[in-house]
Amino acid sequence: MAAPTDGDMVSIRQRAAIAARLRSTIEQSFAHWEAVSELDFDAAFERYLDEALAAPTRLAFVLAGQRLMAQLRNGHSGFHDDWVMQRHGRSFGLMLRPLAGRWAVTISRHAELPVGTVVERIDDMPMAELFTRRRPFLAASSDRAAADILFYRRHLLPDALTLGLEGGGTFALAKADWPALETPLPSIEHRGRVAVLPIRNFDDPRFEAAAVAAVRTLDGEAPLIIDLRGNGGGNTPLGLLAALMDRPYRRWRSTVLSTTTLRRAHGERPEVVAYEAPRHEPLPGAHRGPLVLLVDGTVGSAAEDFAMPFKDNGRAVLVGETTAGSSGQPHYVDLDGGYRAWVGAKREAFPDGATFEGVGIRPDLPVERLAADLRAGRDPVLASALDVMSSP
Repeated sequence: MAAPTDGDMVSIRQRAAIAARLRSTIEQSFAHWEAVSELDFDAAFERYLDEALAAPTRLAFVLAGQRLMAQLRNGHSGFHDDWVMQRHGRSFGLMLRPLAGRWAVTISRHAELPVGTVVERIDDMPMAELFTRRRPFLAASSDRAAADILFYRRHLLPDALTLGLEGGGTFALAKADWPALETPLPSIEHRGRVAVLPIRNFDDPRFEAAAVAAVRTLDGEAPLIIDLRGNGGGNTPLGLLAALMDRPYRRWRSTVLSTTTLRRAHGERPEVVAYEAPRHEPLPGAHRGPLVLLVDGTVGSAAEDFAMPFKDNGRAVLVGETTAGSSGQPHYVDLDGGYRAWVGAKREAFPDGATFEGVGIRPDLPVERLAADLRAGRDPVLASALDVMSSP
């Protein structure tokens, strides 16, 4: 994809137009104000406006918008620019996330830097300090979720850096145009009598279709483990959900804001409209075998939409880490010139009304995969799930 032709330049007129539309979109559509009740949005927007109008580069302008959106503390709100992502967002060929408080390499395309390597510093800055400095630009519903997305926001990091490794070694990295890793379609793997079905995303409808097809190849009573770890969402897989539910189930209780031009003219606040968790009946032929879901802190959005009903009605045992804690329908706005924004327009809660945003879905059996497990090729989460399946 060619970079937008306006490169690093942002006119004052364009900045003002984007700022006006951002404010209007947030005020009319944002449904998560209860999570930021202490935020003085007028003051925050004034600070943003000063920063955005004075920004010396396109990157600085984008960072001003991302700082504003991050103050909403919502994983389904954000600000994006194609040019900045193309120029400053190239890959390092690895991924880091905190595991039990230690930042570990979870994906690596460098033979000399295996998964499980613990990173203590970047360019002589401790990882905790680096995260604290970048946190104001990370739109997430919790600090835990923000840490998990830090290395997906590579424009917040220099083009070249040096990792300080546990034990005293170093590793130099530079951003490059790594070819995208292909995500395989879901297919059944067998661990003895237990079927295991990894599903890495729901972005493409083919993933849900392949998962449903895989489930239908199984005997209806077969024990099944669905591995959702690393699945950040996409489109809620309602067909897969129905194919696995052998009992009634509920989806989220949700709230949205509703207003009219007349209400705004009278200075009235938007009305909160609540939707109770609907009850769904199981379909004939749904899979009836024992079910376990593997989850971690990167499971979010549509993957949480999928997992929650199994937690609510006890259809499956959830094993692993607490999920990301961010879902709901964002309202997208095209701001022209490669810019776009999205605002969380629906706030979801568990069917009993318990808070979900920023909290996540807690597993029935908490198990962490540590850096040492990655280095050794161990998977205690899957092992625990297999133990659950073997229990009487």
